[in-house]
Amino acid sequence: MPSIFKEVILPNLNLKTLEASEQQVLITILELLDITDSKVYKDAKDNPSTKTLSPTFTNTLAQQLYNHPKLYSNTQQGITFVLAWLPLVKQGFFPDKKSTELFIHFFKFNLNYFESEHCHQTVKNQIFEVIKLLSESTSEASIVVNQFLIDSIFDLTNIVNSDFLIKQCIQFNILNSTYSANQNKDTLDTYPFKINDTFIKHFFNNDWSCFITAFHQILPVGHVYKSSAYTIIANWLSSDLADYYANNTQSVLEALEAIKERWIFAEVKSTALLHLKTNNNHYPFINALGAKTWDSGDVILFSDLNKGIPQNLLDQCYQQFLEWLSINKNLHFNTEVFTDFAKPLLQQATASVLPLTSLAFWFNTCHPKSGIKSQTETYNAIFSKLLLDDNQNALPSMRYQNETFKLTGPFVITHVFQNTNNLDVFLKGFQNCGISNPLNQFLVRVFYDANQELFNLYNKEQLEALQIFLLELAYSATQTEDAIKTQNLPFIVNTLSVLCVDSGNFTRVNQIWALKDIDPCITTLCNTFAAKHYLNPNTPLTLNQIQAWFSYLSDYYYSFKQEAIWVNDMLTTQGVRTANFFNKINDDVSYFLDKVIKNIITIHQKSKKTEIDNDATPQTWISIEVFLMDFLDQLKTNKLNANTVRFLFEYCTLQTNGFTSQDTLNNSITTLNNLYFNTKPEADKSNTSLNTVDIKMQPNEINQKFVDFVLSNLEQYPQTKIYDTEALTFLLDNITEFKVWLQNDPNNIRPRLSQALYITLLDTNLASNAALATFTNLCKTLFIQLVKGTKMASSYAMGLKTMVKSGAYPEDVSTVLSQVAKDIIA
Repeated sequence: MPSIFKEVILPNLNLKTLEASEQQVLITILELLDITDSKVYKDAKDNPSTKTLSPTFTNTLAQQLYNHPKLYSNTQQGITFVLAWLPLVKQGFFPDKKSTELFIHFFKFNLNYFESEHCHQTVKNQIFEVIKLLSESTSEASIVVNQFLIDSIFDLTNIVNSDFLIKQCIQFNILNSTYSANQNKDTLDTYPFKINDTFIKHFFNNDWSCFITAFHQILPVGHVYKSSAYTIIANWLSSDLADYYANNTQSVLEALEAIKERWIFAEVKSTALLHLKTNNNHYPFINALGAKTWDSGDVILFSDLNKGIPQNLLDQCYQQFLEWLSINKNLHFNTEVFTDFAKPLLQQATASVLPLTSLAFWFNTCHPKSGIKSQTETYNAIFSKLLLDDNQNALPSMRYQNETFKLTGPFVITHVFQNTNNLDVFLKGFQNCGISNPLNQFLVRVFYDANQELFNLYNKEQLEALQIFLLELAYSATQTEDAIKTQNLPFIVNTLSVLCVDSGNFTRVNQIWALKDIDPCITTLCNTFAAKHYLNPNTPLTLNQIQAWFSYLSDYYYSFKQEAIWVNDMLTTQGVRTANFFNKINDDVSYFLDKVIKNIITIHQKSKKTEIDNDATPQTWISIEVFLMDFLDQLKTNKLNANTVRFLFEYCTLQTNGFTSQDTLNNSITTLNNLYFNTKPEADKSNTSLNTVDIKMQPNEINQKFVDFVLSNLEQYPQTKIYDTEALTFLLDNITEFKVWLQNDPNNIRPRLSQALYITLLDTNLASNAALATFTNLCKTLFIQLVKGTKMASSYAMGLKTMVKSGAYPEDVSTVLSQVAKDIIA
């Protein structure tokens, strides 16, 4: 039982001044305090009126219980007195306004004591339990206590007292529920602690500017990593406060500065204030950030925003962020703000939240010729993840004109790079750094996505430069890691396939096709591309193309079907087309066809020996028979010479090899043989005679008979074993006159002579015979003299390189063939 009530309060209580209803309440209070043996209690109890009236707790009674100024003259006595209130206020018997003001005056005067170690923690707890009950009470005491507390936490003149009260309010959860105030003189209403017009009226004299000023002043104040006044005030933030800021731009800017100071000096965030939203769903602080020029503090604030803010409100903030990054050539790059806030902000972003201008920033900052190494490495790592790694199969989506925009190749070219008129210069800046550079990887995707639109964006010369650029990037992939190869090489090959559309440009076709050796990820793409050009039925055939077909037939076979894999399709689909091509040529093509057919038969014979028991892969010899069947069936009979027909007939009748899978082919060859030899026996006899020429001619002048002799010797040396070096030496000694004679030759024997010399180069038996080295070297030298500078030079060079690449020749022979290939195109 609180003795102070019994010993001090009751003796001074005048029961006569109380109405019967008030006495009824007093009885309840005395029973609550267990003071039922007092005269006051007995007198009130004996009053007959107290038994019939409803109890009423009035200010008159409250003053008699709580308004005792003398008790506050001594600190300990005053504390004892207030602590005696606790059981009463717990039951809703609150002091009146005047008594509360008296208590607050005492409490404020003795704050230093309550803060000191002399005050026992139990006393502090009970005192603040009383304060909490009064603060949240529906009584006049509420507004008095809360006004004192709010004034105190906003008071910067006495930080010690303010910090103490803030700590206690947080500990006891005071100022975080409701309070009471008079709506009029007779009515008390309850209100939440929320910053609105009512709150400003009750605690800041109805002056918003007064509150805003005080609020901004206390924002930066506090101890590092400790709670402060803002911890309490953050619970009061409301849409009404946001409305005020939305209508007062200058106040928002001042608040932003205060928040930045709070972050920088107290190292405490204020995210709740930044995310204030008006009743109309506007964000005044976000809008203000997007509209101002940024300093480092703004970067810190922006890095702390949560993901709940609509993206269209953040677009301008990202733009201001990029401008901050770009100031004075990335002045802020080496600052702690960049390291601790800006860099993580970018790393944690996605491409879909970044503005389109991020692309220009990336390319300008990391340009190979002007970028600073440390910045280039950092930004390339960041943007590689955002724009490449996270979007492996397409260009990313980014923000453009306050919308999420799916990037396209043409759009990037025209709106970001703006290089439709200066592509050559633009590409030169990036070419030397290769595909390992992330900027080039992005360029590759841009051009890949543009596809056919590239023809509308660039002229012919620019597209040629683009092809060379892409080829260089592809070759540079040999020095990069596998992940970069597999991500980018398919894009490059697909784009080159689109750009290389000119029929007959087999130099470029072969360059693109050769990329298959860089990595297996593009082998199929490159082979498909080559097949599209070499087997394109919509483009006219040429002799060079057909010659290339059968040069690649050797590649295909000797590489175990790993090289020129489209050759099998050629053999099974192009027979009729090839025959029709030769049928339309008026010139004598028999010599060319003889060489082609004998080359095919050589591969047929070898493949049949090695592949006949292997059913796992397409068998080359079967495909060759399909080609010959289609070809000979369609070819006019006068296109072949008798030797070729005889050769085919003798081969098809061989029991060991022959054309065993195609009866139709065998029948066609037998028919040809009968046509040539059974109906023209004399011609056959003369041809047989021609095959055994063994005449010797002394060189004296260049004429038709002499040149025919040399050609016959070159074509038939494998059978006749005649290797005439004198005739070849004479031609080389008189090479100038010989070239003049060839220019005037009405029979145009030069292609046939060049082809015969070409065959000698490919003859491994001839090359391996040291006794015939002179003959071999003379053939090589004369071949170079006749072919160099002609239209056929590149085709022959390509054929020689192909043969070398096949691996069918010894190293010494391959070296010679490679040198000849270089000499004829030098």
